[in-house]
Amino acid sequence: MPINSLLLKEKANQIAKNLKIVDFNCSNGFIDRFKKRNAVEFQIIDGVSDGVPEDISNDWINKKLPELIKDYEPNDIFNGDEFGLFWRILPNKTYKMKGKKLK
Repeated sequence: MPINSLLLKEKANQIAKNLKIVDFNCSNGFIDRFKKRNAVEFQIIDGVSDGVPEDISNDWINKKLPELIKDYEPNDIFNGDEFGLFWRILPNKTYKMKGKKLK
């Protein structure tokens, strides 16, 4: 789940409330110092970090895809990676520990 500063601030306020700390209100400075102390960085999520094995890709390209598109004209087939459908899209950035890979 992608994490941003608002989520970190809300969680910090929630933890303070659970610990019965009444005079705490998480600020941007608190979040900045927390990130620095704990080696946390903001990074773009890259969806290709774990590639698909080549044999699975070849099976899809050579067997499954032709079966799916056999009843369609070539001009009715579109590359889904090329159009901008962003309905309910997740953020593409999150916080992570420095030196750790996103999964």
